[in-house]
Amino acid sequence: MTSSSQQFLEAVAATDFAARYYALCARFPGIGYHPVACPKKDVTRILAEIGRPPRWDGRDRSYSFPMASDEWTGGAGFVLQRRTTVEFWFVVRRGDECVGSHYSSIAHSATELVDPSKIPTPPYPRPKYTSQEDLKEILSACFALSDLLVPHLALLPVSPSPAA
Repeated sequence: MTSSSQQFLEAVAATDFAARYYALCARFPGIGYHPVACPKKDVTRILAEIGRPPRWDGRDRSYSFPMASDEWTGGAGFVLQRRTTVEFWFVVRRGDECVGSHYSSIAHSATELVDPSKIPTPPYPRPKYTSQEDLKEILSACFALSDLLVPHLALLPVSPSPAA
């Protein structure tokens, strides 16, 4: 039987998720190292402007966005790495099942299923911002991709519970 994670990737591979993610990374390649100060208050303001109030975790400096679901826990989130790069993820759990990963990994795995020759170089790109305006545009696009992933969760069959 195929795992929920594999079924999820197959469903994602049938969408334009990977193409849209790779296009976003190509639009924001961030050539060179040009760090941008984005303190928490500025990131929170940007998120409020795009209608995505975050949950902040000071331990790992991540922003998370829990998904509203009776069946799944988790959702989307991101960290800003080196004040240049957005590492966005979508990870949810149902019982012992875990589905999702970083966007770069989801895009890579989905592309590998459809046409491995279309995997870009580098194989796991991430969008880089050079201004707070870039960051806002990148986050908006990443949330649109997250919204694209959510409906595929409803299509995953419930795994049988292990016998007690």
